[in-house]
Amino acid sequence: MESSKDNTQKTESNKQSKFNKLQEQVDEEVREKWTEEQFQLKEQLIEENKFDWYLPLKDNEEYNKQQEDEGKVKLEYIGACDIRYTPI
Repeated sequence: MESSKDNTQKTESNKQSKFNKLQEQVDEEVREKWTEEQFQLKEQLIEENKFDWYLPLKDNEEYNKQQEDEGKVKLEYIGACDIRYTPI
């Protein structure tokens, strides 16, 4: 009887082999262009806040006013990115 660990290793092996098969199908020119684009995007990545912000509290106007008086900006929008795979 196979253990859970054996099944996990087989699953990982299958995923890796599928990934490798797909990698082999990608034209080298396409891969180079993709890699270049990844470097350009990486240069644009903002990893630190550029301004002081606060999350407004719905039922606490005193807190919200205090934060604004301290020069903080109310956070209204949140952005995100999806990072799946990068060889760099």
